[in-house]
Amino acid sequence: VDIVVQTGKQVVRSFVFWGIEHNIDVMHRLGTERQFGNILEAARSEKDWKNVRAYLNMFNEYSIHLNHRQKEQTISFLYELLLNREGDIRRQAAALIGKMFADFNAGYRKELPKNMPDPDAKTALTLWEEYLGQLICPDYRLTLQQKNRIQNSLKFVMVSAMERSSEKVREELFEVFMKWFDGHHRLVGDPVFYLLDCIFSLPLDLCSKGSRLERLICFAISHMDDPDEKVQIAAVRVLKVLTQAVPPESACYEIVCDAAHRINPRTITLLFLQYRIYTNLRLDTTAQREVLYGHDVVSDIFLENLKSATPWILKSVNIKLLADQVDHGKRDHLLHICAHFSNLIKVSEQVGVRHDAGRALLRLAHLLATDQRNEIAVELLKGLEVGEYEFSKYIPEYLGEFALWLPPEQLDDMIERLHILLANGNERIVSVALDTLGVLLECYSRYTVRFHESEEVSEERRMKLLGLILSCLANYREQVRQEALLVIGQHIFGSQILAERDKSRMFSLCAKKLLFLLNENKGGELSLYYRAATLSHIDRFIAHYQLFGGLVETRTREKIAFFPGTFDPFTLSHKEIAKKIQELGFTVFLAIDEFSWSKKTQPHLVRRQIVNMSIADEFYVHLFPDNTPVNIANPADDLTVEQVASIFLGDVTKWNEIVK
Repeated sequence: VDIVVQTGKQVVRSFVFWGIEHNIDVMHRLGTERQFGNILEAARSEKDWKNVRAYLNMFNEYSIHLNHRQKEQTISFLYELLLNREGDIRRQAAALIGKMFADFNAGYRKELPKNMPDPDAKTALTLWEEYLGQLICPDYRLTLQQKNRIQNSLKFVMVSAMERSSEKVREELFEVFMKWFDGHHRLVGDPVFYLLDCIFSLPLDLCSKGSRLERLICFAISHMDDPDEKVQIAAVRVLKVLTQAVPPESACYEIVCDAAHRINPRTITLLFLQYRIYTNLRLDTTAQREVLYGHDVVSDIFLENLKSATPWILKSVNIKLLADQVDHGKRDHLLHICAHFSNLIKVSEQVGVRHDAGRALLRLAHLLATDQRNEIAVELLKGLEVGEYEFSKYIPEYLGEFALWLPPEQLDDMIERLHILLANGNERIVSVALDTLGVLLECYSRYTVRFHESEEVSEERRMKLLGLILSCLANYREQVRQEALLVIGQHIFGSQILAERDKSRMFSLCAKKLLFLLNENKGGELSLYYRAATLSHIDRFIAHYQLFGGLVETRTREKIAFFPGTFDPFTLSHKEIAKKIQELGFTVFLAIDEFSWSKKTQPHLVRRQIVNMSIADEFYVHLFPDNTPVNIANPADDLTVEQVASIFLGDVTKWNEIVK
């Protein structure tokens, strides 16, 4: 049965079966050593970072099904990607390395005899120890920049491995990591800095178990007087975190207090860190508070943060210092602080600083006045329009959430401007606008709490956002369609933010349209990987919802409107007619004539593609199946009205007879 005339249950079944079909296809490509090797070589030779991301998404979805040899080959490839110039690729590759080590022995395995040691567990730990060494102390033949890229990925590998592994595996992996703090390794310079940075990023409960806390504190204290300023800052920053788990009765309390007194607050940044450590240790902070909150320190921090020579870790601490100034009631510079954060999101060279600034901006957004929020949102939007993707690609994550603090009129204006950007000739601008819409839709449930609107208005805006994203699935550029697949998979059906109820409402509305668009423009091999990942997210949602929430249903309408024509060209008037009919409660089917006796038309498939692109954002407006010719002006040659009615009513037997 053609997609557009399927019933709701048939649409859901089609999603499930099509997802299984894609899984089988991808697993077949990964199944043999030769084919798997070809995929890895294709990924290695890929220059476009977006295509590299497609391979990473595929490995993220299917890595658990790989055998041990394939996992080792994949980890080796991912380690090579840590040299990539794109920070996002390095982060994603590092997180995937951690995930693969966490799941290294997962899956279906033969049961071992009682009391027999697991040889695979030893293999995984040996490999983990080897790669930790390569992450902390990369090959000496690499350039300094390449070494720093690999070392900076250490924290993402560790955090991913700790978050995804079971309790037993987590303890085993962390014990291997703790060997770097037993005093047997002579470390200086960058390895020390990145180890300290990694400790700062790890969960405190994991670092404070048993004797680990004292070992880590001693490691940090031993590098507090390092000649390198960034190592000093990193060491003191680690102490700020670890002292949260040091009660007064602890054995290392006196050691930490002595170290805190020895901190030389020669800069406002070190003074702020000392103040936070004193607070954790319940020491007197009067002197520090007098300097921090009794004087204006904001202007100096602005100047320091915008210098390219300032170490990124210093900028990261300064961002928290500025937010702390606002938390303590110093709001005279609130707008300037938020504008400073928005500038860092747009222009900072270090990806971590961009994310720190973005999180701080979102934390302070509720304190801004309405006109100030609009000013910051417009500045971020201008960053999207620049077209320099290496800078603008970090903006959507924060602009999407920040825009939800705008009043309804300004939010609608923002959405309209993003709509205009979707028609831009630059694929990079379209991609970041699409990502912003995805974040807006993912976090939209927060908006109804902040601004009390009627359910009808709220649902209408949600439908518009969803429609704009779906419209990109019909785009003539394959790269835009791939980005739309990524947004639908990750920001909607694979989202950890969206409630299952909201996912179900959106699926019931767009299921038939989404299935049709996915099937209409299939693209090449990379699009297959994007589509397989998206279908996996959708199928997981369907399975989870049916298991815990009930049946997944699609919205259907009993009233049917049949709108035939040559549509050469399909105009705004045609679209408005279809929309008006749809608003009357009809499901509209547009039947495109094969040819016209009265005029010379464009090729049928060209007209069909134009119509498909035009109505992709309109729900309950569909293209009538091509394999069912209908000409109501000459019923003797084509289908009768009764036969058309039987199609719309879901008579599968009648449909099969007609198609034959």
